[in-house]
Amino acid sequence: MHIIYKTVRLWGSGGIWGYYGKFKTIGQPSFTAYVTDARNCVMLTLKSGERIAISPHRKEAFLEKLSELRPDLLISQKHMRRLGD
Repeated sequence: MHIIYKTVRLWGSGGIWGYYGKFKTIGQPSFTAYVTDARNCVMLTLKSGERIAISPHRKEAFLEKLSELRPDLLISQKHMRRLGD
């Protein structure tokens, strides 16, 4: 799985139906994934530091609505990569 470059599955499932579980990226904190479509993957970092990868059906609309509802959030996709990149 490569939601983020050089990612390793710690525990969970990764395959035809999606990617679920705990993953670790070299040089980055681990994250929990609930991803069915890696092309639309978004990484959320909570105030606690916990990172969650999700794949909203309409990624751009999701990010727009998130920015609208929470203008205080910093939204960055700097480290995001699609599966297989």
